Amino acid sequence: MKLDVPIETLHLTDNIIKKLKELQLYTVQDLWCCKREFLKKNGCTDSEIHKIQIELQLRSIDFNHKIYKF
Repeated sequence: MKLDVPIETLHLTDNIIKKLKELQLYTVQDLWCCKREFLKKNGCTDSEIHKIQIELQLRSIDFNHKIYKF
């Protein structure tokens, strides 16, 4: 997957997108480089983080530069 695409391509709610942009996370790559703890410390709920994680995993990637290979 291309990582330099806007986070809007992840099919997240508008509220989550707004929070991510407030944290200056604009692309999938910005989010991919992020850690769960960063999101938690900056106001994201466990439920929101879980939704983000699912969307990333559907693209075979995860927080903190993880890539899943099949």
